[in-house]
Amino acid sequence: MVNIDNVYQKVLAIANKEQRGYVTPQEFNLFADQAQMDIFEQYFYDLSQFKRRPGIQQTEADTVNTINDKLSLFSKFETLDSAYLSTVNPIRYQNQPFTLPNDFYRFQDARSNTGYAGVAVEKLTKPEFFAAMTSPLTRGTNQRPIMYLEEEDRQIWVMSNNSYWDGPPENSGQPITKITLQYFKKPSLVNWGYNVIGENALYDPNKSTNFELHASEENNLVVKTLSLAGISMKDAVLYQAAEQQDNKNIQQEKS
Repeated sequence: MVNIDNVYQKVLAIANKEQRGYVTPQEFNLFADQAQMDIFEQYFYDLSQFKRRPGIQQTEADTVNTINDKLSLFSKFETLDSAYLSTVNPIRYQNQPFTLPNDFYRFQDARSNTGYAGVAVEKLTKPEFFAAMTSPLTRGTNQRPIMYLEEEDRQIWVMSNNSYWDGPPENSGQPITKITLQYFKKPSLVNWGYNVIGENALYDPNKSTNFELHASEENNLVVKTLSLAGISMKDAVLYQAAEQQDNKNIQQEKS
């Protein structure tokens, strides 16, 4: 976790060094949240890039481990019940919908029933899922359930068995109505909270929300926030200096 006041004070000190202007708390909160999301999303891009490289070298393997360690702070487990349980008889439907958690960001894994010992649910694309419905050989079963994410509707659809299945007896049974979802949650919205005393905004930790990123990201957060502040102030020098430092940090992390 990175203390938001530490980042804000550094941003103010650097931005105001040559009387460039004052970054208000409202502006900082917007810039800071964008900086956090930029860094967070970069983890997935970097992880994908390193994993695709053939013959991973030791330094690259260490980088993958480092990224995974940083992402582990956002990994969560959630037990979900079928959305049909409160509206219709779920036994009638082979395809069961499950509502995604509000903080869902990226899928990791899904298992039937509760706990990590359940049967793995195979994740397919939407076209693959509907293609699988056309043949008894590829349909989902309780022993091999399949799913797809409908992110626009914030739902997971899982295909398993139901009592209306007209295939072999071993494929009959009730559909899966409970799954354990493992996912990466979205970082919480950061906020530098304050109280106005006279004409000054004084930091209030009780009204603030810190960055959820690993403590090692503090410098990157300062640099990325300054870059956004430079754009807002139309200060090309500040923006370019921040971008150069950001690129330098990226190269050092990947070397």
